[in-house]
Amino acid sequence: MWYSAGMLHFLRSIGLTGDSPPSARGTVYDRIQRDLGHLDETRLEALAAFAGLLARAAFGDAKIAPAEERAMVQCLEEKTGLDEKEAELVAEIATNATEVLAGVEDYLLTRAFNEHATPEEKESLLDCLYEVAAADAVVTSTEDGEIKQIAKALLIPHARIMDIRLRYRDRLEVLRGMPG
Repeated sequence: MWYSAGMLHFLRSIGLTGDSPPSARGTVYDRIQRDLGHLDETRLEALAAFAGLLARAAFGDAKIAPAEERAMVQCLEEKTGLDEKEAELVAEIATNATEVLAGVEDYLLTRAFNEHATPEEKESLLDCLYEVAAADAVVTSTEDGEIKQIAKALLIPHARIMDIRLRYRDRLEVLRGMPG
């Protein structure tokens, strides 16, 4: 499979390719090979993009709370068909990569997801992004901005973004205390 240089770098850094060891954890690659070796490269790329975007939204406020990581696991299980153990592993990898490689060009994640996802899958991801960010009881303004930026890059129509965002109105920091 052909990967852009940036995506290949990202996949290597989180241990999802076998041609170099992961940069941040020595055992991550071994665990993925053992636990997720059955997935083909296309599925791994889509999964890495999905999980990376979840972590990007959670890290929008420069930290990933334990509740946000648990929500990532739940979204991975529900939306990607991973079992709990696999979802925990992928969430751990994405969290680590996001925290360690915060400077990775995030557009690569959205571009990879755009290549693989239907409009419905993109909206499902957007819902997960808000769910993850809201897991610690508040979607900060920076997390909300990050999510809207991701949604725009995923080419989700603005009206759909606002519809999905409205589901989390009570947890949006920017709307707290406003009537209505």
